[in-house]
Amino acid sequence: MKNKVKTLITGLLNEFDLEFQSFEGFAFFEEQPIDIIVGTKDRVDYMIFAFIKHSFLNVVCEDIQIEIFTRLKLKIQKSEEPEFSAISRSIDKNSTLIICSQVPPNTCEIELNKTISSIEEDSYYYKKQVLSYSRLDESNIGELLAKNEGVLEECEKIVTDIEKYNSFISGNSDSKYALVALLYEKLPFLTLKIKSEDRLVLKDEILRSLSDKEVDDLAFYEDLIKKGSIEDWVNGIGAEND
Repeated sequence: MKNKVKTLITGLLNEFDLEFQSFEGFAFFEEQPIDIIVGTKDRVDYMIFAFIKHSFLNVVCEDIQIEIFTRLKLKIQKSEEPEFSAISRSIDKNSTLIICSQVPPNTCEIELNKTISSIEEDSYYYKKQVLSYSRLDESNIGELLAKNEGVLEECEKIVTDIEKYNSFISGNSDSKYALVALLYEKLPFLTLKIKSEDRLVLKDEILRSLSDKEVDDLAFYEDLIKKGSIEDWVNGIGAEND
């Protein structure tokens, strides 16, 4: 069965015009193949996507990242295979390892978050992100892939929906919004293009959430910034407190 997350990632890499190579069965752990995708924009900073079983998350730092690091370095140094010769030897200094893993049903969320935090806080070999997803997420990804306008446009449409955003920060978001928000958090190349009209809508939302005094204070500070006199104002406060 085709991995929908892998299809989603390659689709997004294509839409951002990034170079990438896919390697099936690049490494093995406990006789299980680990597929990777190596992507870059400038051949300086790299992203290495590794697709692993959920049960392997606990050994990412001790075993899996070292296996990927070592094998990749050896293959690039030998440069016998053309797909590796295009990858810069500096990849081991400027890379983010993005672990992609499906979470089984009934997984303890607290323990999962602890495991993810321990991986992402580990600074050896690679910077790291963990993209964990459920069966429901896979279903939502299938719907994203089916959209005619492209995955990126659909993701932008979802994540910039103000009503869905308000529900999300209130803890009541739908699963598709939560998935797309996770993609923007975990994928380094995925950035949101804010249109001027979106900025105005967001500013209106912020203003509506403030009290009258907070709105007046905000206008005062914005005026100071525009005039370039905020530093004088801060220094004046310091003089008054001396």
